[in-house]
Amino acid sequence: MSVYSKSGSGVTWRPPPDAIHGAAPGTPFPLSNAPPVRITRMKPAKLSAVALAAVMAAVTLGACGSGDSASTAGAGAAECTPRHQFSTVSEGELTVALAPYEPAAYTDSSGNLVGIEGELLRQIAEWECLEIKVLPLGSYAATIPAVQSGRADITVGDIYRTAERAAVTTLTDPIYKDALEIVSKGGTVTSIQQLVSDNLRLGGSTGGLWDDDFQKLLGDNFKLYQTFQDAVQDLQAGRLDAVVMSSLGYNALTEGVSGVAGVMPPADSRVTASTAPGQATWPTNNSTPELTTALNADISELRSSGAITEALEKYDLDPELADPGEPNLL
Repeated sequence: MSVYSKSGSGVTWRPPPDAIHGAAPGTPFPLSNAPPVRITRMKPAKLSAVALAAVMAAVTLGACGSGDSASTAGAGAAECTPRHQFSTVSEGELTVALAPYEPAAYTDSSGNLVGIEGELLRQIAEWECLEIKVLPLGSYAATIPAVQSGRADITVGDIYRTAERAAVTTLTDPIYKDALEIVSKGGTVTSIQQLVSDNLRLGGSTGGLWDDDFQKLLGDNFKLYQTFQDAVQDLQAGRLDAVVMSSLGYNALTEGVSGVAGVMPPADSRVTASTAPGQATWPTNNSTPELTTALNADISELRSSGAITEALEKYDLDPELADPGEPNLL
């Protein structure tokens, strides 16, 4: 179990208009009866100005070209040799379908892809001699069809590996996990069993993938709200003892809220999302297996180099999320 205290990350949450990123089942991990270890979730130290300048210089020098406001990590110059060979929708570009979801993936004021996955894709674009071209979409539901139809190479934004998506696209290996978190004042609620034994009141947002499990487990002590923000307000007001949400949602939804802490509780078989967190993936078109193979190799390199951990920490997220477990489908 990890316990993170809010320190403020400066990230503003913009949810996709028709999607809820709840902690979905992904890869099970063993149950444990050992006492949980409490780790204070503090804001990670940022790179020094000198170190940051060095990193930016390396990226700039390593890039194989330059992009416009909708592109990053330029590529295409003759002297750039990609690590892998594959085709894309537009030669020299990786077209990314995007319905913004912070801090996973969104665009900055110049139209460049940023966020956790933006950080990772910029490195991949450099390795593969590509520019990132963002295909902005107003609806989260439109992202998978954009890949299916060949308008985009991939889509991003904490998209879980599911059987439904695997039936119409090819899913990459998991990038990171998005675990269930219990948020309470001071992080005093640390387990699902505590919710039961202490007769605590838990809130959540309608549509969460854990709703049915908590409804069965807690009965009237589980209350659903139209938004997570409403639930957090009732937590502050003392009308709830805790709120359940995903790890990425916790950081954004409690921004500016003092005195609360999020806990990834020990696995409890009564709530599937606690034993099997959702796994983020990049869906690709079924006709581009070489692209998927290349992305999987690059994801492996990003993980072994620590880049995924660094991207999570940059957005004030628990580095434990960098280990998603073995690939699975919800």
